[in-house]
Amino acid sequence: MGQHLAALPAFTRELDQAADQSRQASDLAPLERFIAQWAVYVHIQRQPKVAKEFRHWEDAAETGDAAQARRAASAIGKILDNAHAALRLPPR
Repeated sequence: MGQHLAALPAFTRELDQAADQSRQASDLAPLERFIAQWAVYVHIQRQPKVAKEFRHWEDAAETGDAAQARRAASAIGKILDNAHAALRLPPR
């Protein structure tokens, strides 16, 4: 639960930004992107094994060498693609 609460400031900040962009442009696309992004986040977090794997690859991308960063990017991409497909969202 603590990790989810840690995401709350980013959620609030990004929601405010998306709402401002939507108002300024009279376009719902920024809000739609925000909703899709956070739907994917929630989908991943609701699966402890997938969430743990995602965090592992995020850490590997930040701390590894170039080859490790490429492997991490590929693994993260697969997790995100699977989440998009499960939620029936357009591909990234």
